[in-house]
Amino acid sequence: MKNTIGREIPENIKGFGKADLFIGAWEKLKKGWMDEITIPPPNKAKMPHQCKSCSDLEQAIARTSPKNGMTVSFHHHLRNGDNILVKTIDILANMGIKDITLASSSLNQSHDALLKSLKDGTITKIWTSGLRGLLGKAISNGVLDQPIIIHSHGGRVRAIHTGKIQVDLVIIAASAADEEGNATGSHGKSAFGSLGYAMIDAQYAKQVIVVTDNMVDFPCIPISISQNFVDYVVKVDSIGDASQIATGTTRITKSPLDLRIAKLAANVIEHSGFFVPGFSFQVGAGGASLAVAKFIREKMTQQNLKGSFLLGGVTSYIVNMLEEGLFKTVFDVQSFDAAVSSSIRNNKNHIEIPAGLYANPFNCGCLTNKLDVVVLGAL
Repeated sequence: MKNTIGREIPENIKGFGKADLFIGAWEKLKKGWMDEITIPPPNKAKMPHQCKSCSDLEQAIARTSPKNGMTVSFHHHLRNGDNILVKTIDILANMGIKDITLASSSLNQSHDALLKSLKDGTITKIWTSGLRGLLGKAISNGVLDQPIIIHSHGGRVRAIHTGKIQVDLVIIAASAADEEGNATGSHGKSAFGSLGYAMIDAQYAKQVIVVTDNMVDFPCIPISISQNFVDYVVKVDSIGDASQIATGTTRITKSPLDLRIAKLAANVIEHSGFFVPGFSFQVGAGGASLAVAKFIREKMTQQNLKGSFLLGGVTSYIVNMLEEGLFKTVFDVQSFDAAVSSSIRNNKNHIEIPAGLYANPFNCGCLTNKLDVVVLGAL
């Protein structure tokens, strides 16, 4: 069958199911409602004063009654510093669980150790926004029998709403949490900032485990993940190394060629007609993109120009622009720099947001639809 642009699309894709045809930009939205089936969040409850604390991650996972064919999800806010995803899959493998669908919001080099789980049948399907390192190379070379599904961050929210991703168990690493499961990434020894990508999982997963290396007195403030969604809470020695968030692509480039490209891009933005008071801006965390932000910052200062909001993926460089008064607000779905966490905690104009508000096009107003200027880097 053919989509609107004339491309042949198979009716069914192994491991995915019936394919949805592209019918044109915004066509699904013109009616004012969505025809897609949506699934409700699970209807679950616990007895008053029931203890959620578990002695370790293995005990918590066992209490969720894991089974073959289950879908397990994670966030990637710790990026290369994550210490929970591989540990969880190893626990499930030791329990004899097979045919897992892995639904992590993204996968990084810190997850290369999953390769053995792909080869032995522990993991047989993957939904994610991206893969890197040895894991990405193995996927490209066909280590799995079924194709993996790459989605956008907003598309992941939509997939969970519509039941294409049905999460049985989510493990949410948090830098601080209390005994009821209220959790945040904004403070603690492993603080990493926003928990925006985990919020949809907390609401829709059948079982929710919060893992932290920093148990605090009730209530944990600010509340990014709310206790009414959380089944179990686990204290571990370490959820990961937040210093590994800002590695590789999340640093300003020093390449003369990239800096030249960035300067040209900033000049284009300046003369685009959108570089006006109250403009909104999103910049990716890639080195060249951050260099564009540097040049835009200089131009705004020179011209005494004030913007409306910044959207991200947020680095400390973006926080500096907020604190200098160049923009009124930062909306933060993911913090690319551990130093950003204190800003989320202390600055009322630095607002943590869920992925649906960030970029799901099928709702009544995601923030990407209000952007004037976007700069993203390509690998």
